[in-house]
Amino acid sequence: MKGFQSGAATLLITLILVVIGGLSALVLNKAVFNEQKLSGNDIRNKEVYAASSGALEFGVDWLQEAYLDLTASIPWDNVVDGVGQQGATASPPAFVSQGEVSPAGDSTIGKGVDTYTPSVTYTLLTDEDANPAFVEITATATAVNDSHITKTLRVIYLLSSVGTASLVDGPPLLVEDCIPNGAVTGTPDIYNQDIAIGTINGDASCIDQGHFDLSNDHPGAIGTMTTPGTIFQSLFGGLTEEGLALLSSFKPDTFIYVDSNYLGSAAQTTYHPGWNGNTWHDNVGSPEGGALPDQVVLYFDSSVGCPPINGSTIIYGLVYYETTNCPSPGWGGGIVYGTTAFEGDLNKFNANAELHDLTLDDFGDTEDSYRIASALP
Repeated sequence: MKGFQSGAATLLITLILVVIGGLSALVLNKAVFNEQKLSGNDIRNKEVYAASSGALEFGVDWLQEAYLDLTASIPWDNVVDGVGQQGATASPPAFVSQGEVSPAGDSTIGKGVDTYTPSVTYTLLTDEDANPAFVEITATATAVNDSHITKTLRVIYLLSSVGTASLVDGPPLLVEDCIPNGAVTGTPDIYNQDIAIGTINGDASCIDQGHFDLSNDHPGAIGTMTTPGTIFQSLFGGLTEEGLALLSSFKPDTFIYVDSNYLGSAAQTTYHPGWNGNTWHDNVGSPEGGALPDQVVLYFDSSVGCPPINGSTIIYGLVYYETTNCPSPGWGGGIVYGTTAFEGDLNKFNANAELHDLTLDDFGDTEDSYRIASALP
């Protein structure tokens, strides 16, 4: 009898241990399942965020290109006299691969676990012709196989005109900081109506006019142009250097972006064959109503240094040198109607040059239509 009771007790204990082990296994399996589920959700969340970011990037780029490439137009659903009205909405054309996000099909984004359907909507927060105008960009990505997996991103961009009042009506010579004593030699002349030499961050005490002859037409003044900052921002406002380069790809005869890759490019060989990588020899721009684009922006990237303008070359527009503290020697009779601008100090200007005052208000026939899209700070 005692042996039977002992065996029954052993069996009971064994059954209890089996039940406990089974329950432990169930709990463990459930924990593993939940962890896998959470891990899967985390992957999906990362994927849908990446997909919506890609859609947003595409939406921003398409908006910018639509305002730079004037053959494109934004299909606002509320337009009066060709101008989108406050509250109007629009969407870009079919989605295109952008950045690190690759399309899995005609209109989806493949990210690994799932594919996602993107959508982009623009909403005007002001009338389109306001300066600046504000537009909200909404980008959404939704999982194809699980529609409750979705992510929406929103940003506000402002649309502003190309350039500022300083670009339109700047002095013949504009420096970011100063012109040191003895920097200006040769026989350069400035013909001006108001300020002859302007500075962004300096003042009249640090501007040595040197050999600049300011007695032509109207005796010139030296003065501060704007509040302190960068000369690029003072002239171009919300436009970035990348935006200027993009603008030049749509209008290479008007917005001339000269960097180390410019020599031999289609734009250079077509429009400015005289550029040799070191010296500018091409006449660009013309008086209003001329055969060439009326006024131009000739931008010398720092990768090409400070090329002189030689051979009695005539330029109507803005000549901009990105190289800081530019030594700009040897201008052989170059003539600029508009503004010549230097970042930092102008450390050397040994030139037989003429700089003429000219209001820059006509960068080609449709300049007023160009808008620059930039993120709201």
